[in-house]
Amino acid sequence: PRAAFSRGGRSGLRVLEPSFFWPEWELSVVSVSLPSLWFERRVEALAISLGLVTCREESAVYILRREDEDGWALDGQGDDNTIAVGRVGSLRGPFRLQVFARSTGNLELATPVLILAGEGFLPTADLAKALTRPFRQGALTLEFEVLAAKPDLEEEPLTKLPLGEKIGQVVVKVAPAASAKVMPSRYLKQDWEGGDQEQRNDAAQGFGNIGPEAIVKDEEQVAALRSNKSLAVS
Repeated sequence: PRAAFSRGGRSGLRVLEPSFFWPEWELSVVSVSLPSLWFERRVEALAISLGLVTCREESAVYILRREDEDGWALDGQGDDNTIAVGRVGSLRGPFRLQVFARSTGNLELATPVLILAGEGFLPTADLAKALTRPFRQGALTLEFEVLAAKPDLEEEPLTKLPLGEKIGQVVVKVAPAASAKVMPSRYLKQDWEGGDQEQRNDAAQGFGNIGPEAIVKDEEQVAALRSNKSLAVS
């Protein structure tokens, strides 16, 4: 992440945390409570990611509504969509979690767009702690209080709550990504043996109110669920 120049008598850039030099991070979702977005009929799905230059599909975990109120499920099966991966260099401060709503316009053949719905903030020290932990300790669990945010596009806010008002909370796990493509093998073999697959298995098993038993893939069923929920609260 870019750092501002030092203030005062010093010259040059501020010293960056060592964790910022780690190539990639991994993100998995533990639990979600966003009732105002669950009731919003314009929301087709939610994309949860860390604060990046731009939200990328591989760097976000997508979730859909479940039948129970304020219930959410991973949009995928098996290992699909259980862990999001992104580059540390693409993060932009302050350290935050972003919740995007995938919405389709009312025009035929309109392309779905991601609209920023909320953000949660934590100290940068938490990110540094997550990325500098030994692999054998596993991912660090972080809880974000999500606040209503102004959309990046010229769109109306998805909730009726004032900007900055709490709309819910999201609990995630953050860890450094052990990728053989960008990391020397000598670093990966020291204390990381199959850790990536173990974390994927944990994420696939489900935590909190996110679970594989609630994953919905059938398009007709998804459409029916969204229609029923939207009409029920209108």
